[in-house]
Amino acid sequence: MTHLFQEFAAAPSHPRWEALAGRKSRLYARPDDIRDPFARDYTRVLNSMAYRRLKHKTQVFFNIDNDHICTRMEHVAHVESVSSTIAAALGLNQDLTRAIAMAHDLGHAPFGHQGETIIRSLSQTHLGQTFWHEQNGLRFADRLELLEEREEADGKIHRRYGLPAFGKYLEIRQCGQTVSLSCSLEEFDAVWKGYFDLEEDYGKLIASIDPEDTYLCRAAAFGSGIRILRQELWEMIISFIISQQNH
Repeated sequence: MTHLFQEFAAAPSHPRWEALAGRKSRLYARPDDIRDPFARDYTRVLNSMAYRRLKHKTQVFFNIDNDHICTRMEHVAHVESVSSTIAAALGLNQDLTRAIAMAHDLGHAPFGHQGETIIRSLSQTHLGQTFWHEQNGLRFADRLELLEEREEADGKIHRRYGLPAFGKYLEIRQCGQTVSLSCSLEEFDAVWKGYFDLEEDYGKLIASIDPEDTYLCRAAAFGSGIRILRQELWEMIISFIISQQNH
């Protein structure tokens, strides 16, 4: 029964390999990389911020003090171990299997299952759409954790950022001092200009700080370029809860 599905495995020998390993938008890649695309996905998840946040999350409990309660990060390791063993026995692509196992819990909400229930209710009320962690995990893998920094042939560092707000998704690309947005001009004027508080002259605010106020002067220097986000009440509450609980 070993290698029963080897002929169907997502491998370079598969006739549809290019489609199987394709990406909606190109990810950063090294020309001499010895890994296949799925192995790169695995390490991309392993080094992502979303994966690191799993260490404080559990299925039910939060703010845990018991070392023997399994966290979601441990659970993911268990799933990876079992699934890669099965994939090897069946002749399937182990790198793809490990990547799926590593990413399958990325979209979980804080505060266990109760947290997901509350966020689902808030999402339906304020966004008109449901929340489920599987879809949210795909959002992290496909849109947010994308290896933003890469150096192109022009020698410049390219960065890509993703931002959901007001029921919309904005992708920001930066190359040197040039910034481009994925939205239309109409959407920018209606939504994002106010969201990023771009009509406020922060330079004037900084210039008005009393030079004798060393605390504010240091804060302004440290936070150069930071802007206040004009968030919706729901987004602001959720952002605050997650930042304070750190799980």
